[in-house]
Amino acid sequence: MVKCNTQGSRVPLAETFWQLWHAHGARMLYRGFLACAARDVGQTAAYFGLAEFFGRSEYLQRQFGSHAALIAGMLTGLGHCHVELPFDCIKTRMHTNWEYRGYADCMRDVFQDGPFVGFRRLFRGYLPWMSRAMLCHGASFWAIAQARRVAGL
Repeated sequence: MVKCNTQGSRVPLAETFWQLWHAHGARMLYRGFLACAARDVGQTAAYFGLAEFFGRSEYLQRQFGSHAALIAGMLTGLGHCHVELPFDCIKTRMHTNWEYRGYADCMRDVFQDGPFVGFRRLFRGYLPWMSRAMLCHGASFWAIAQARRVAGL
């Protein structure tokens, strides 16, 4: 909550916290909690499910050999971030727009110009988000595979 508002206002973290606290009290700490929970539960389930699936894929092993871990990480990152991104967008909107009385107001605002525009809003920042997901997860899976190889595991 405070991080999102600090980024938007460019006001230091402590100052933003106290501004929010004085304006909204302790309830501000839990605004957007359900979107956070949906994001985290969904993306965690997707991450571990996909990591197991792609990490054990004989097809990826045959097709990519020593690069299979890199590809498995890239695919895992893409998959779990597709689950995470729309919920993160909703969470950020709830954190930064106090005019929303609840999630229904937020979703009405997101989809006010129709479903196509609404889904574009939920996936705003798609290219950098997915590029980061592929790079970071691919690199981490590859590094773990290399560490296992060096350790003889």
